[in-house]
Amino acid sequence: MAKNTKFAGEQPTVGSDKGSGVVRKKPATRKGPTPRKCSDDERYRMIAESAYYRAEQRGFQGDLALDDWLRAEAELDALLSKDE
Repeated sequence: MAKNTKFAGEQPTVGSDKGSGVVRKKPATRKGPTPRKCSDDERYRMIAESAYYRAEQRGFQGDLALDDWLRAEAELDALLSKDE
C-alpha cells in the first residue's frame, strides 16, 4: 500500500495520477530580478551623464543639448520599464 505523504508547499497536480495517492511537487515559478526603482536625484544624474556622453561622442558640435537630454531620458525610461 502506497503512502500518501505530503510535504510542506507541495500540491497535487491535475492529471492521470489524481486520486491514486501520488503527490507531485508543483513546479516552482521563476521570478526575475526585483525591479529597481530610482529616486528623482538618481534619475536626473543618470540622464545627465548619458546626455553628456552623447554630446561627447559627437564632439560637442551643434546645439543639440535638448535632443541629447530627451534621447537619454527615453533610453533610461525604456530600461527602467523593462525591469517592472
